[in-house]
Amino acid sequence: MASRFASISDEEVKEFTEKNLKTREASNENTKKKTLYDIKVFKEYLDACDEKTEIEDITPVELQEIIKKFVLAVRKKNGKEYEPSSLRAIIQSIDRHLRKNNYGFSVLNDKEFHEVQDILKKKQKQLKSIGKGNRPNAADPLSDEDIDTFYSRKVLG
Repeated sequence: MASRFASISDEEVKEFTEKNLKTREASNENTKKKTLYDIKVFKEYLDACDEKTEIEDITPVELQEIIKKFVLAVRKKNGKEYEPSSLRAIIQSIDRHLRKNNYGFSVLNDKEFHEVQDILKKKQKQLKSIGKGNRPNAADPLSDEDIDTFYSRKVLG
């Protein structure tokens, strides 16, 4: 009868870990680029607000106020509003940056940032109400005229 557990050496664990680390690093390249871009945008906002402190050195109370205003103020380069999912992705990038720099709090999960979480949800809802992020999930049905045209051109039947 086969054993339920395979015998694994320390070397096999090391090889597995190194192989998966390389794979993860390669697949995360786009995430790194997105995070860097979003942090650049956030730093531009901080500069516009005359905030010179590094992001990870700002206290949670101050950072929450800054991010709340940022969520409401940020726009694309062309001045248009972001899609709801894009806005959330920017905040996720800020959260990733803070975690990488051992900030100690999560903008998206910790109660210290509950107002940011609330304003982000409300802003996403408002964006959806004006048509942002509303992508059709189904094709429009064919009209009787369309069906007749397909039959006459021998596309159907």
